[in-house]
Amino acid sequence: MEFLDLITQRPIVLQDDKAACPHCQCEDLTYHGGWSTSLGWAGTGADPNHRVTEYSCRGCGERFTREVKSDNVWYVDAQKKCLKGVSNCFERCDYTCASCGGTVTREYRNLDGSPHHGVGLSSVADASGKLVPQYLEVYVCRGCGLEAQR
Repeated sequence: MEFLDLITQRPIVLQDDKAACPHCQCEDLTYHGGWSTSLGWAGTGADPNHRVTEYSCRGCGERFTREVKSDNVWYVDAQKKCLKGVSNCFERCDYTCASCGGTVTREYRNLDGSPHHGVGLSSVADASGKLVPQYLEVYVCRGCGLEAQR
């Protein structure tokens, strides 16, 4: 099964997204602060920095965080449940199962599929210099058990 077949959320491209409440689509928001990583970036191409902005909606009162990284946008609540979009960051972000509505969480496994109990994850360069992860990134529905590798 493919990752996007497992979850209900869909990717959002930055140019197609204006900050709005993921609950009611209201654009009347209260800004509560934000932060960003500080990777070197020359201002051309997609910004690799992870930018996080916290808002509350003046329409429905819900609070949420809008996150942007490399022209990708996603929205999460305080429990890191993805409300809209798909994360492209290493931070935890839970999704909704398209099959049963359960919570989909990420786990890391060794290349043989066994549970990864280590603290860190590593990648090694192949002959062309491309980094190859030495782990599997697997998303598992805690409700029905369906899973997908990403």
